[in-house]
Amino acid sequence: MTKARWSVPRAVVLVLFASISGAVEKPVPGPSEWAEEAGRVIQKELPSLLTRTYVPGATIALVEGRSVAWQGAFGTKNADTGEPMTLETVFEAASLSKPVFAYGVMKLVGRGLLDLDRPLVEYIDEPSLFEAYPPTREGDARYKKITARHVLTHSTGFPNWFRGNRMAINFDPGTRFSYSGEAYSLLAAVVGKIAGKGFNDFMAETVLSPLGMEDSSYVWQDKYDKRFSAAHDAIGGRVGRRKMTRPTAGASLYTTASDYGKFLAALLTGEGLTETAWKAMLTPQIDVFARVGSDDKVFDWGLGVGLQRTEKGPAFWHWGDNGEFQAYFEVLPAEKRGLIVFLNGVNGQAVSRAVTQTVLGLSQPAIATAYFDYPSVDSPDLRMLKAYLSGGYEAFVRIAEIVDDAGQENAINQLGYALLRSRKREAAIEVFRYNVTRFPKSANTYDSLAEAYLAVGDKGKSIEFYEKALAVDPTLPSAIEALKRLKGNEA
Repeated sequence: MTKARWSVPRAVVLVLFASISGAVEKPVPGPSEWAEEAGRVIQKELPSLLTRTYVPGATIALVEGRSVAWQGAFGTKNADTGEPMTLETVFEAASLSKPVFAYGVMKLVGRGLLDLDRPLVEYIDEPSLFEAYPPTREGDARYKKITARHVLTHSTGFPNWFRGNRMAINFDPGTRFSYSGEAYSLLAAVVGKIAGKGFNDFMAETVLSPLGMEDSSYVWQDKYDKRFSAAHDAIGGRVGRRKMTRPTAGASLYTTASDYGKFLAALLTGEGLTETAWKAMLTPQIDVFARVGSDDKVFDWGLGVGLQRTEKGPAFWHWGDNGEFQAYFEVLPAEKRGLIVFLNGVNGQAVSRAVTQTVLGLSQPAIATAYFDYPSVDSPDLRMLKAYLSGGYEAFVRIAEIVDDAGQENAINQLGYALLRSRKREAAIEVFRYNVTRFPKSANTYDSLAEAYLAVGDKGKSIEFYEKALAVDPTLPSAIEALKRLKGNEA
């Protein structure tokens, strides 16, 4: 259970196709010295990074000033067929959907059609609201205080997703940061009312078409059939994917690295926004550092994007995680440079972290900070995964024995879940059993082992280890809920 405007001449795009086995380069004179050199470095290092993280493929776009300055496609988009990744490959953008929607919202703000601080219920009637979100059981009326600013700064009080349940508000709106995709759906409903059209049409007309993002959409398009990347698990195996036919403001964007690079160039330079709206997006609105668990003030949140203090000045960033699809961008306004990375495997953020460090020269990109729990390329869990896959359980144990105890329990747990999600359930049980032996005073280890046994259909063993988890920690919510379900089924 572990889970300022700038005027920069348009650069000419350098196109690079690369694969694990080699690369074909199609240079066009014109890119800046930075973009040209960064492209050479990416070309050299990406194939190895993909191999070491079990990620089949990636696409990358570098942004400089008002344009995309370089693009690259690496590896394969389908591990089963070996079909190569191309610059036209379409990805799920996951949470990178949010900044694009936020940009559209700020266009409405700039036109005076939406007030960031006016309660959203003043734009949408309650019957329409409750059609989407049934009111809270206890009659909590704090939803009446929620504003667009609260949504864009993740301070509504909503959990990440309601998943079909009633509205839930966990704290007074505006009082603190707590990431919520569901809040974006609420704002999307309000935007639809203001614009008088469907969400996908609004986004196409307001953002995607004006920026030339012709390959992007918040719902599946037939033209994606031959261009969409396959999804891959933690060991690079292909997994199924459903087509998203209903738009979700915070999660359903389909796009390419080239298209998303155009958006980042617009956000970097303020294209399409009033100066007031643009500056507001990139101005700290709420402090996030308490979530990081550190006294160092590293993060704030703007309107739709994360803001980080780096050794190269302020940066804006966001990550996307749809499980088997990972994405990340980070932009340095002072240097007028940034990048976007799309990857088609679970361990993709290890690659995005390494690429961002190298290309932007950052010692610690946002994705590498304590806010996240993603592995690095050489992290213990990826080292143990490689050992298990190449040499089996004994090879895994040899690596596990030399991992620092401070991080070992979590690293082993991460490995177990990687195997479990990759349908290597018996292997996952072996790894979780090792963790129980090594850390017998951790309720978390028993809880994870119980989950693995449940995955193979061994209800008795699952109950046994959930009970052992509660013997260590009687308040563990996951174990309590699991036992209610399992024992309820027995009755």
